[in-house]
Amino acid sequence: MDKKAAAAFLDCSTKYIDEFYMTQPGFPYHTKGRVLQYRISELSKWLDNHQQYA
Repeated sequence: MDKKAAAAFLDCSTKYIDEFYMTQPGFPYHTKGRVLQYRISELSKWLDNHQQYA
């Protein structure tokens, strides 16, 4: 999926997707040429591993 779809899946803005890509080690992405792509299964797994509880 593209950045816009990934942002919708994670319920955040595309700006945060860019920030996660640049600053979060292990943020799941793939490249196809110069285009970044994301997989739902990998984003879901990443999200589960990065939950913060109050």
